[in-house]
Amino acid sequence: MKIATLVVLMPLVAACANRLPHVAENPPSSGAFEKALHQGYVGLAQAEIDEYDWSDGGKFTKRADMLSNGSMVLPEEIAMRDLPADRVSVLTSSRARLMKAIDGGLTSEYPNQLARAQVAFDCWMQEQEENRQPADIEACQKDFIAAMEEVEAAEKAKMAKAEPAPAPAATPAPTPATLPEGIAIYFDFDSANLGGYGNSVVEDAASVFTDLGATSVTLSAYADRSGDTAYNDALAARRGEAVKAALIANGISADAITVEVLGEREQVFATEDGVREARNRSVLFNFAR
Repeated sequence: MKIATLVVLMPLVAACANRLPHVAENPPSSGAFEKALHQGYVGLAQAEIDEYDWSDGGKFTKRADMLSNGSMVLPEEIAMRDLPADRVSVLTSSRARLMKAIDGGLTSEYPNQLARAQVAFDCWMQEQEENRQPADIEACQKDFIAAMEEVEAAEKAKMAKAEPAPAPAATPAPTPATLPEGIAIYFDFDSANLGGYGNSVVEDAASVFTDLGATSVTLSAYADRSGDTAYNDALAARRGEAVKAALIANGISADAITVEVLGEREQVFATEDGVREARNRSVLFNFAR
């Protein structure tokens, strides 16, 4: 059986080994983040091929090749790997942490750091699936955390240096603070599970609701365009109801919460039918007084 398997795999091995040099020599034509991400995936692919892991070497070569061809490459979906059950939560919240920075447009300000974070995350996912080399798992995880902390520290320092807003003129009835927009929770593919990161967003949203005097919140629930419309409506509804239940658990009255199921019919980020898009697997908070 081993001999037969080896014979079957040999063409794939050769294809992977021969393809990587071509991909390495053809980086994306533009975009500092994309170029750094391409370089990182090339290095990751070579490292796996050097260890005779042709399967993952091929996967990372493919991701680098997609960047060469101008395609967007997001961090690996949690569902794409067969992960140990006790590591799913930390990887899910870590991916959400990275997606928050990417969706927030920070790749233009911190291209090298966020490219490093994404490559380290995918490395962590791959090593965690194998679950054989604790030192390699730890190295990838630490590299991810270090890159993210560098971005978050820079953002915090930038906010601290910002000019303070001028003091408002005294009025008999001060204007209430503006209710925030853009608070969102992102879900894994075909999932309505909040996870650790999602629950922390709900806690923040509940504090906003209470502290800023909101009287109602509408939860706009979306799904991406993979799968049929009816299934995606039901999936979006489950996501909205999961967020609603979490808000109620954080002290918000059920009467103040409305779930608006938009499914795939209205898209946060427009895509063709059948496309998986992380930014469309979301629930958005819309507060009102």
